[in-house]
Amino acid sequence: MNSSTYNLDLAFQPVLDSATGEIDHHEIIGRFPHLSVANAASRVESNTGDDLGAALDLALGQGVVTLLQGLPYDRLLLPISWRSCALELFRVEFDRLLKIDPSVRQRMILEFVAADDVFGIEEATNYIAELRRIGCRICLSEFGATAVSYRFLQLIDVDYIKIDAGFLTGTTAEPRERMLREVAQGLADFDYKGIAKGIDDARLADITARAGISLGQGDFYGAPQGSLVSNGLPLHLSGGMSWQARAPFLLN
Repeated sequence: MNSSTYNLDLAFQPVLDSATGEIDHHEIIGRFPHLSVANAASRVESNTGDDLGAALDLALGQGVVTLLQGLPYDRLLLPISWRSCALELFRVEFDRLLKIDPSVRQRMILEFVAADDVFGIEEATNYIAELRRIGCRICLSEFGATAVSYRFLQLIDVDYIKIDAGFLTGTTAEPRERMLREVAQGLADFDYKGIAKGIDDARLADITARAGISLGQGDFYGAPQGSLVSNGLPLHLSGGMSWQARAPFLLN
């Protein structure tokens, strides 16, 4: 299969323990600065959005594996599309990627967003279950945004649940705060780690911490940046982090 190389820039956003302020992990945020969506779509083998998304997910995964090999004490969260996991070609390539250094699996968190129309849902959920079996942590994102997220909890086992920022809006009212405390208790009962995302000010940070949401993410705790803090030491990555990423689904 033909492949292309594109510059992949990475930024890192910390996810902190709301009680201690210690970093639990960083979320990877990636982009291809010289590849427009329109240009990329014209280069996809089957000319479908699913293949394009899978190619970008795989390229981002390559970056995460590279980083984890050089940072033996850090955990990184990698967002992946459900639809990517439904594609056999992606599964083969991602398995090959994880075999480069099996030790990185224990420090890789894979984040999935629940969706209404997931093509190949059985293939995707079976593969996600296998990824968790071999050591990857699983995070369900956008929890509380729609009822779909509850359905997906019946299909897969997860370790982290990321609470949708919209759910936190208006949490100054006591009934809303009480509901948030009940959600936090429910997460604890099932041994899930909760992540409150979109924490952009001290008020929300205080509310979610008091409610018992163990982890927080947002500009209040740290905006995405081009350097990774590891054990208190900044690891400077030029241009955020940029290298030639191999995307085998994209044609020359």
